[in-house]
Amino acid sequence: MSEGAQTSEVRSVKLGGTTKTPKTSNPNSPYYLYPSDDLGKVLVATPLNGENYHTWTKAMQNALYAKNKMGFVNGTLKKPAVNH
Repeated sequence: MSEGAQTSEVRSVKLGGTTKTPKTSNPNSPYYLYPSDDLGKVLVATPLNGENYHTWTKAMQNALYAKNKMGFVNGTLKKPAVNH
């Protein structure tokens, strides 16, 4: 591995003969939060001011798609089933 390369460890859990990866541990899951994700993170450099709605919307959509979070906003990500 080259110097400075980052790796991501995904832990799997074996349940009843099948292996499941928790959604929050899989970097490909929309539920995954990267260490750099925080509430104060600026996703779009220019604030929405009413006059720039179209430009701001496109920039925000691009940011959400890049972070694999757009499904939370547009409704394509369905609520996970609750397993008791």
